Amino acid sequence: MPVTIIDVARAAGVSKTTVSAVICGRSGVKEETRQLVLDTIRELKYVPNFTARNFVQGRTNILGALIVHADKRSLDYQFAQETGVYSQDISRGIIARLSTTRYGLMTSYMTPGETVLPPMFTDNRIDGLFVIGALEMPLVVRRVLKERNIPVVAVGRTCSEYDSIRVDVPQSVYLAAKHLYVNGHRRIGLVNCAPNFTSNVERFEGYRRALAEVGLEIDRSLVVDCRDNTGSSGYIAAGQLLTSGANPTGLITANVSITMGVLRYLYEHRIRIPDDISIIGHEDSVMYSYASPALTAINIQKEKTGDRAAELLLERLAGNDKSFPVSRFIEPVLTVRDSVKKLTTKASQLSGIRPMSC
Repeated sequence: MPVTIIDVARAAGVSKTTVSAVICGRSGVKEETRQLVLDTIRELKYVPNFTARNFVQGRTNILGALIVHADKRSLDYQFAQETGVYSQDISRGIIARLSTTRYGLMTSYMTPGETVLPPMFTDNRIDGLFVIGALEMPLVVRRVLKERNIPVVAVGRTCSEYDSIRVDVPQSVYLAAKHLYVNGHRRIGLVNCAPNFTSNVERFEGYRRALAEVGLEIDRSLVVDCRDNTGSSGYIAAGQLLTSGANPTGLITANVSITMGVLRYLYEHRIRIPDDISIIGHEDSVMYSYASPALTAINIQKEKTGDRAAELLLERLAGNDKSFPVSRFIEPVLTVRDSVKKLTTKASQLSGIRPMSC
């Protein structure tokens, strides 16, 4: 016969209620009593029946992660798709934090205009929700959340209706622009994300602030917006910027997908990094370390953001509704690698682009 909670209580000389309180992590139990119960559980090899407990409490102990993408997920890995690195790294941070709890994670993808709800909503499977991405939450999801009393944390955008956590985007681009400046660059280009992302304006604000601080005027010919967050869009944007006569000596690129597109353009047109042009990638990733040369980047601390998002959602699930809703920001960090060249004063006034001869 399997060991029951009654067997544990009898062996430890405490009540069933006390054993339950220890298992559930509730306060109010003396430390020596808690340790006695835990030792007895290990000795008897007791395995709590969380399924039954969750049924009684009306909980599933499953949290949802809804990743909002601009396009539907595909398995053909084309250059015109997003890499999905941001949501993967955020999810890694969430999972690491939840691994110390009894909560599991269920993930689904949706586009902003999608109208078909995934099973996590239709089957009422989740106790709380992470909404990951900078795009608007689908309207059909908003309607469901208004009907159900579950906590929500938006990751990657500020949301007035729910708790939110994200990187300080203006500060991250500010750090990149200042690093290029202190290395002698005066013609600093920005390959920005698509205008339908709120971070488009925020990236430009950080760029503007850095240039204003050092007395450089904004030259709009050095700023180009991508059509979307894909490699092909980054490729096209790089071509527009580098054939326009703007003559940047350094570039700041918006995210991993766009950066990969810019790198392909530079490679195909024999523009060397950092000899001909310097580059700083936003949203640091292992892919930047794999590049040759390894790319200097702004680390927006995605795993830390996921960890803090999980911590916030767990607080709400525990009944802490203080200061709702809260908006928290993660500080970005500059990671210096090999893609920024230090220019002399004279070189900083000239274009760094010198295509290699055949």
